[in-house]
Amino acid sequence: MRYFPFVLLIISLSCSTTDKQHILSIRINSNAPENLISWYTSNLGLARSPVASEYIVQGESFQIELHETDAKKPEGRTFGFFKYGFTTNRIEELYTYMESNGSQFRGGIFMDENLKQRSFVSLDSEGNRVQFFEDENKPDLTPCFFSVITPDFENALEWYRDKMGFNDGINLDLAERNIRIRLMKNERWLLELLSLPGTGPVQDNQPGISSFGSIPPK
Repeated sequence: MRYFPFVLLIISLSCSTTDKQHILSIRINSNAPENLISWYTSNLGLARSPVASEYIVQGESFQIELHETDAKKPEGRTFGFFKYGFTTNRIEELYTYMESNGSQFRGGIFMDENLKQRSFVSLDSEGNRVQFFEDENKPDLTPCFFSVITPDFENALEWYRDKMGFNDGINLDLAERNIRIRLMKNERWLLELLSLPGTGPVQDNQPGISSFGSIPPK
């Protein structure tokens, strides 16, 4: 249970800032950061940091920091970030390019009937889920989405509504499978809040998406 407030704290850093001089920083713990850098540069066209000692790739308004870890990836699901994602104004072109580049996917392009947007989910070189949402009105590869598995669903709902300005969202619960899902929005973000049976506690420095934050420009 102690991990839950930590997840909320780091999300608040990224969502609360309105200073356009600050950029979003996404941290991913990795067993092979050079491989992840290759995946993000070759598939999404992100630029590697000019500082050779840094495992960082950069987009227009964000950066992804890769932190090397020796910890093993847990066999099952753990609380914390489950997916993150971007808008794209070239969804078919991007999917086709990534497919030709050997990327793996969770299915193909589909219409999300709740959002009325086309979308697809890819897996980076370490199996992190990256979701793309079609939006012709935003710059390509704008960070827009995160998905969190929480051990305290009701309190998380209340927190995101009261503290972060998210709406009540769309209830997508699967009661027969004891799964709770809420799709929520605020002015900047789309949030998928999850409660899934069989989820375990997060491990120290485990591979995967570990935090979002806002940092000032250098």
